[in-house]
Parts: sequence; C-alpha cells; structure tokens
Amino acid sequence: MKSRGIAETARWITLFNHKGGVGKTTFAIHLAAVLSARGVKTLLVDADPQCNLSAYLIESSVLDKILDSSDSPRGKTIWTSLLPLVDGSGDVRAVRPQETSLTNVDLIVGDIRLSEFEQALGGFWQDAAALRSRGFRGISGIAQVVRQAEQSKEYDVIICDTGPSISDLNRSILMSSDDFVVPTFPDVFSIRALKTLGVAIHRWCVEWQRLADMAPMAFDLLMPGNPKFLGYVLQKATGSGMDDRTQAGLAVQIEKAAYSDVAEVLGLKPRKSFSIGVVPDLGMAAVKAQLRGVPVWGLSESDCPEDIAIQSKAAFEKIANQIIKSL
Repeated sequence: MKSRGIAETARWITLFNHKGGVGKTTFAIHLAAVLSARGVKTLLVDADPQCNLSAYLIESSVLDKILDSSDSPRGKTIWTSLLPLVDGSGDVRAVRPQETSLTNVDLIVGDIRLSEFEQALGGFWQDAAALRSRGFRGISGIAQVVRQAEQSKEYDVIICDTGPSISDLNRSILMSSDDFVVPTFPDVFSIRALKTLGVAIHRWCVEWQRLADMAPMAFDLLMPGNPKFLGYVLQKATGSGMDDRTQAGLAVQIEKAAYSDVAEVLGLKPRKSFSIGVVPDLGMAAVKAQLRGVPVWGLSESDCPEDIAIQSKAAFEKIANQIIKSL
C-alpha cells in the first residue's frame, strides 16, 4: 500500500452485517494483524455497544477501569467523545486512540454506553431532515470522532466493527465509510440477511444524498454517503454439524445473493465473484486467541494446531491482498 499524501485521509472500511454471529470482530482482529505485519498503520474502531473488539484487545480489569471513567472529560472511550453531543454541552471531544499489542494497530475503545448515543441518533436524524445544525452535528458524530482520532497519526486504513442491526447508528457509520465488507456464515439466515442489507444501504445512500444537498454550506459533513461494496467473506461453520457439501451449496447461494441483493441493488457491475476470501474453521483456537488477545497464528502449538495457524494466516493474507487491490 502506498503512503498517504499530507492532504489524504485513511481509507475507512466498515465490517457490516445485521445478522449476528458471523465473526465480524474476529475478522477485524485478524485482518488488522495481517496488515500490521506489512507495515500498514491501522486504526480499529469499536462501534458496537457490546464492545467485543475492545474486550479482545484490552485485559478485562483494565477495560473495566476505562469504562468506569468514560463519563469523565479525561475518559478514553468512544462514548467520552460523543457525550457532549448527547447532553448538549458541546461538540465532539477528541480522544486519543489506544495502542494495542499489535504493531501498527491502534484502537478507539468501545463503550456499552454507545447505546445511549444510538438512542439519541433518531432525534439527530430528524433534526437534520429539518435542516437544523444540531442534527447534522449529531449524525456526523461518529465521523468526527474517527477523523479527529486519525489526526494523532497518519493511519493508512481504518477498520470499523459494528453491531448486528439496521439502526441509525450503523446508518451514520456506513454513510461515513469509504467501503464496506460483509462477513457471512454458511447458513440460510445469512442469505436472507443480504436481501435486507442491500435494500437498507441503498435507501440510506439515497436519503443521505438528499440531506447533503440541503445541508448548510459551511458545515463539514465528513460523510461521503456512498460506501463501496468490496465484497463478502465466508467464515466456515464451527461445530455446526454441516458437511462440506452442504456448506458448499450454501456458499453458492450466498454468492448469488451478494450480487443480486447487494451489488446489483447498489448499481455495481457484475464481476466473476464478490467473494474476497474464505476463513477456515478456527475451532477452539478462535476462543483461545480471544482470551489471549492475539490472532490464532500467535498462539502456541498446544493451543492452536499448526495446520490451522498456517491455513488461517494464508487465508487472511489473501483477503488482505483482495482488499488492498480494491482500494
């Protein structure tokens, strides 16, 4: 990846699927680990109120202390930044990203109280529709947090982890993103989810363009409002009881849905495949990696069989290559 120019900003990639249990957080960590090994400076954003990404990278007792002080002006979470917008006391408060154990990877720490900002967003979107400046400041709050944090370092890539919902929060995040990737799982629920996902993002883009055209000229929206669909990732089933043939059949259906229900709805041209990679079954290694705050190939051989470590790292290398080519 080429170095950024002074006037450029990091490429913002959001991981989005309103179906839960598809491995978005695990995917975010492993992709960041591969990119970091290549010297790509990466900013992880934990924008899921469950804050699983933060729990993965920050030791439990340390994270508890950070969350307990997030109301303070000296707090360190995404909620610390957004609180002035919610209580009406001011604009977004800058919060410095936390360094992680992964070289070249920093984190905007998540917070369970992000759900309070999510509740406030409904009103912000209504205010924006009425052309009130408060509304535009509110709906672009996440974008302001991320872009302010980016000023602390010259990041190359931003990877944003989201919660499993079609919500005003994810609407603001997607409209602030340059690109999005859809982690999927080989089951019928993932296939059905793609249909509503494509429709929702298309509606958000249309509605956002209408708002942006009416926005006050002096207001810096920081929201492109047209995220590019990079593709989907298929994460193989763990302990599902499905045989390889069943999973392969479902994978074919997911490919078809990725085009007809997402890419085509968003006006993209057909291509050979919208798959950007397949993540192998990580088994219990995924759980142990989460407990230790490392990618699976960072585990000892007693915790992760060598073949799984090799296969998983190779899979994420291929995914990183596909993503970098698309940027």
